[in-house]
Amino acid sequence: MKKTFVGYKYSQNGNTLSFSELSDTLMSNNVSFELIKKAKTKAIFSTVLSVIGGGLTGYPIGTALRGDDPNWTLAGIGVGFFAIGVPIAISADKNVKHAVENYNSSLDQTAFKNMKPELKIVANSRGVGLQLNY
Repeated sequence: MKKTFVGYKYSQNGNTLSFSELSDTLMSNNVSFELIKKAKTKAIFSTVLSVIGGGLTGYPIGTALRGDDPNWTLAGIGVGFFAIGVPIAISADKNVKHAVENYNSSLDQTAFKNMKPELKIVANSRGVGLQLNY
């Protein structure tokens, strides 16, 4: 997971993942999958609030630009919708971040759990030494 100017970029083994592909990948970890589902719900809700807020704010501004008498109360309500949507979007981003961190940490645990280190004494033309294989 890498933060970009617009949001986050998700990748696995060097391949960029869409949000849908990320969701499918996290499905194997129950905790991560629940967090990603919660994030998706919050993101949808935030988007709806932001679009409504943008429309309610933009309409009076367009009216004012035309030279007519705008309804600034409507614009204020729109700003309120947008202001509610932003913290929800931030919360959704945090849920995605926690989901990815949880998934990645579970990978680290399973990788070391199955590891069987092997120590060997080796000799070659350069000399004698220890070799650790895992």
